Amino acid sequence: FKMVTGANILLYCTVLSPTAVLNVWLNSFREETGSERIEENTIAWFGSSSNLLGALATLISPFLIQSLGKYNAGVLSQSFQSGCIILAAWTFHQIEHQQNGSLIYGFLVPIAISRVGLWAFDLAERQILQETVPKERQTVFFNSERGLTQLMSLGIMFL
Repeated sequence: FKMVTGANILLYCTVLSPTAVLNVWLNSFREETGSERIEENTIAWFGSSSNLLGALATLISPFLIQSLGKYNAGVLSQSFQSGCIILAAWTFHQIEHQQNGSLIYGFLVPIAISRVGLWAFDLAERQILQETVPKERQTVFFNSERGLTQLMSLGIMFL
């Protein structure tokens, strides 16, 4: 279960998620690219849709786990999330390289959609760990894992 925990912790080590760091960049977008300013309601819709898509994962995950098994559902979910983030990173590069602000939706949409994979993986990972970590150690284990993911998120703030 060490690899499963490591994968979960690394999933949180990204600036390409709907967090304050990305919102600050979106608010300063015009200054950096010379493009039109991104409206605040666009940023709000991005954050809200990211949360809604993350919630959708809670409906999809049981089906994935039941039909594919815990491990395969976790791999599929993580692969989906990674693919979305890679597409967003490529689009980000295109925005920065070409100074083309019209690609901003091609950057935001994959990030929002990636939340389905992130939270589906998170639920598959929880089920795997609940079945493999002895019950008397689960509280300490899950709290330690949560602390490490928060530490990774804090590390992003310094990057």
